[in-house]
This record gives sequence, C-alpha cells and structure tokens, in this order.
Amino acid sequence: PRPAPDLLLMACRRLGVRPEETVTFTHSPAGVAAGLAGGLVVIGVAAGEDGEALLGFGAERVVPAVGTLLPRALAPSSEPRM
Repeated sequence: PRPAPDLLLMACRRLGVRPEETVTFTHSPAGVAAGLAGGLVVIGVAAGEDGEALLGFGAERVVPAVGTLLPRALAPSSEPRM
C-alpha cells in the first residue's frame, strides 16, 4: 500500500519504462510520497487547499483536473458526441 512505491515500480517494469521517465498522477499525500520514493515525476490532481497540500508534500505540479493537461481538441466536452 502507498506510500510504498512497489505498485508504481512494478507498473514501470511491466511497461518497460524507467521510473525517472514516468509521470504519476495522484490526489493524495500518500500517492505523492509513493511517486517520489519510486523516482517518478509526481503531478497532483486537486484544487484549492488540497492542491497546496500536495505541493507541500513534494508534487512537482498540481492541476485541478487531468483534462486541463490535454490539448483543447482532446479535452472533454459537455457537448454530446455524434
């Protein structure tokens, strides 16, 4: 269980990627700790005070939602899909 990085490191091994070339997204302080312990780049997903807390735990960056990182053409839309 987090904050141990075992699960993240196993995923990296199975995907054939080096942890230092991998990003993990998390909403919890334990997730930040796990990512940092595994050598991954950590992006927090939270808003307001929760986001500030994740920065305090060592997240490199905090975004309010993962969709904010997507190009506009790929971002979720409230329009119905055809």
